[in-house]
Amino acid sequence: MAVHGIKNKNLRIGLNIFWMKLLRLKKPLRKRIMMISQVAKEHGLFTVDEVIREVADKIRRRHPHVFGNERVRDAQEALRLFYEVKEKEKKSKK
Repeated sequence: MAVHGIKNKNLRIGLNIFWMKLLRLKKPLRKRIMMISQVAKEHGLFTVDEVIREVADKIRRRHPHVFGNERVRDAQEALRLFYEVKEKEKKSKK
């Protein structure tokens, strides 16, 4: 599946990468995610759409150099930024 109709090139690339990674998951894991989401939906807890949205939001938050206005010089700086954002999320949950 290619992501079409999205004008932001970085977002389009990021979503394609996310999709490719999802496809690389072992089939039983994908089935389990779908099955759990279906059971949760039947019990009014959450839907697979909400799971996907939450994962996509997390990816966007943790990669502001791809999806936001942050600029990085190299992969090492991108990784440092990723861990900074991750640590802020962890502290805000406490």
